[in-house]
Amino acid sequence: MRTTKHAVLLALGLGVALWACRSAPKQSVTASAPAPARSGPEAPRAEGDRLAELVDSDAYLLLDVRSPEEIAELGTVEGYLNIPIEELAERLDEVPRDRPILTGCNGGNRAARAAALLEANGFGVVAYCGLRDYEGPRIHPKADDEAQ
Repeated sequence: MRTTKHAVLLALGLGVALWACRSAPKQSVTASAPAPARSGPEAPRAEGDRLAELVDSDAYLLLDVRSPEEIAELGTVEGYLNIPIEELAERLDEVPRDRPILTGCNGGNRAARAAALLEANGFGVVAYCGLRDYEGPRIHPKADDEAQ
């Protein structure tokens, strides 16, 4: 009889436990999932006076990610390094690590992608920009070639 009582109590205990688990609110799986990776760079977009300050300073490297043809047509700023965005992932070893980088293109979208890629690979990126927003002096390789 004692064994039967224990079996009944055990069955009741299990039933109560199962009922409690079933009626407990379910936790969302996404609540504990890690945050999604950023799609853009950590570095801010540089515009206006901040852009002029960065471009005009020797403390930063301007990495121009436009095509050579685009640079020849639109010009760029003195002291730039050109690696087109399509080639950047394969040419990271050409990017110096001795100073912070300002990435640039014409409108800013490719520069933002380049900044995110550089950051993901441990480079110090100070900002990204659209060079059409820069109103300071430019060098125009195409215009220089035609003048000679």
